[in-house]
Amino acid sequence: MKQSQLLVSTLKRHMKAREITYPMLAHGLKLSLPTIKRMFSGHALTLQRLDDVCEFLGIDLSDLAAQSLASEVLPHRLTADQEKALADDPLLLALFQYLLNEWTVADVLERLEISRAECVKRLARLDRLRIIELHPGDRVRLKVARTIDWQPNGPVRKRYASRVIRELMLNPFTGSGEAIRYAFRDVSPVSHDLMLRRLQRLADDFEEIADLDAVLPPVSRRSIGFVIALRPWKFSLMDAIPPKAVPGAAPVADHAVKARRTPVSRSPDKRQRSRSR
Repeated sequence: MKQSQLLVSTLKRHMKAREITYPMLAHGLKLSLPTIKRMFSGHALTLQRLDDVCEFLGIDLSDLAAQSLASEVLPHRLTADQEKALADDPLLLALFQYLLNEWTVADVLERLEISRAECVKRLARLDRLRIIELHPGDRVRLKVARTIDWQPNGPVRKRYASRVIRELMLNPFTGSGEAIRYAFRDVSPVSHDLMLRRLQRLADDFEEIADLDAVLPPVSRRSIGFVIALRPWKFSLMDAIPPKAVPGAAPVADHAVKARRTPVSRSPDKRQRSRSR
């Protein structure tokens, strides 16, 4: 994809995150709607107008350019060997998570209790694993996407998925900036599929917003946990009124019903990027 197309794509992501429409942008820049549409089709986006759009959205042109370059297509899934190396070394996995959240090496050394020698040792390990490229001056370039799709039965999920959920759900969601919602309803298979798609879209929106905020320094961001889940399931309380036996129907073991799973979007640890930033 051309750099101009990457810039336009990144601008659209910023507008979507801020819920800004083309008519709103046209009004703010005092331009006609057709002009705005031509700009975003790549036919009339001059440097001056690009600067005007960035000012309206409250972003720096340099940050926009950096995000555009970072949006190149990179793998979302690691190899089994890469995952195993991360799962076997908690410090290595933690450092990798900070790098996914756009922490620089300087940020890590300034804000975390880790020696420079230990940090460089782990960075070199990530470089040998081909997860990052380590350049002079402690500059790091990710060779994978910031949104990792951990393998469903891979080493990282096996070791950390249950721990992530347990720690996230440990305390009641009653504080400022916290929210939780439980619901179980009877729906049709079509509606079930619709909810899966909508939850996937919500997960994608979360990742997109986090990517846009990645240009901010760590001190201006906070780590938040985000988990979504959906599966065919019945709350055990409902067994207080047992269903009537259907003549001729084979009995269905309750554990078989509970064992059915319908995965939603990416891995729990992908949300760990959210969950444990």
